[in-house]
Amino acid sequence: RRGLIAGRAALDASGVVFSLSWLTSATDNSVTNPVTYSSLSFGTANTNRIIAVYIASRQTTVNTITGVTIGGVSATAVASTAAQVSGTNGACCQIWQAAVPTGTSGNVVVTYGAAPTRSVVSLYRIITATPTATSSNNDSQTTLTSVGTAVTVPSGGGAIAGAAEQSNTNAFTWTNATEDVDAAIAAAQQYTTATVTGTGSITPNANDGAIVPMV
Repeated sequence: RRGLIAGRAALDASGVVFSLSWLTSATDNSVTNPVTYSSLSFGTANTNRIIAVYIASRQTTVNTITGVTIGGVSATAVASTAAQVSGTNGACCQIWQAAVPTGTSGNVVVTYGAAPTRSVVSLYRIITATPTATSSNNDSQTTLTSVGTAVTVPSGGGAIAGAAEQSNTNAFTWTNATEDVDAAIAAAQQYTTATVTGTGSITPNANDGAIVPMV
């Protein structure tokens, strides 16, 4: 199963220069809840810094994420896929973000509806005075086909995209996005996140899942 999420922060009219950069990722297979991903890089502190976290998980039932803290700051969900189920397995893919102006590292704590069997977080540093993100065009697929969607990235802005699938045998490829990470979750499930730098179709090769573009 896989999910794709893209998010964007608009160009600031206030004169703050927008930037978007990948920081780090971390995986877990402890089957605990909540899950703490410890001592992750937040990059250089900045008054206008947003930390965005792409989260993907696998569990044995339909699952949700009920809360996230980033460096101790309560985060807000800005994008999520519909839960996908294949047999007895469920999946969840979401992006959460919080204003975290101080500190260069910290914990990300994710509270799930049920303990995941494995999960991953991938962090991004956004500099913007007015972060915005809206969700639309929820598109789910359950066949072994590539999934693509048109995501309009504003001039001077950017987007975050992520995908996860049930096995770790397939490498992801992207169209109109620069891949930041492509790795295994606990050596049993593949994930990837990418930065979008232009307007067009975001297409990873992936298995069954859901897609929620952010425009």
